[in-house]
Amino acid sequence: MHLHGHNQPVLHTLLEPYNDKTNLRSHPIHNCLGDYLTALDWEEVFDHEQSLLNLTLSQLKQMDGVALVGEPCNRAGVVSFEVADSHPHDIGTLLDQQGIAVRTGHHCAMPLMAALGISGTIRASFSLYNSTDDVDRLISGIRKALTFV
Repeated sequence: MHLHGHNQPVLHTLLEPYNDKTNLRSHPIHNCLGDYLTALDWEEVFDHEQSLLNLTLSQLKQMDGVALVGEPCNRAGVVSFEVADSHPHDIGTLLDQQGIAVRTGHHCAMPLMAALGISGTIRASFSLYNSTDDVDRLISGIRKALTFV
């Protein structure tokens, strides 16, 4: 299976089988997405996500000032972390300025964050469209953000 990366126009690939130039009405996107998702090898997608996640975790664990939040036995392609002496939104803004998308805040889990004694986390997630380049950019972006805090 080839995982679509940033260099391939995913939407064009999805719509290609439905590209009937004689039909002027729009095609149902759910048909395109359904065909695409049905054709995926989900075990390979899971392995890909786990590979990216493990690479990220190993690098985050080595960074001074970065603490992982949660160490589940089984983990989806998501990692939550904190940066010492920084609000998650500040780190999210610094990453956003570098073109790196993460989620920040309490993630609809305010009681859990209160119980943990934290204001929120920075959350990065990975899926079939991400690559090791994305992990490298995230880690580099965090390192750069650490120079400002």
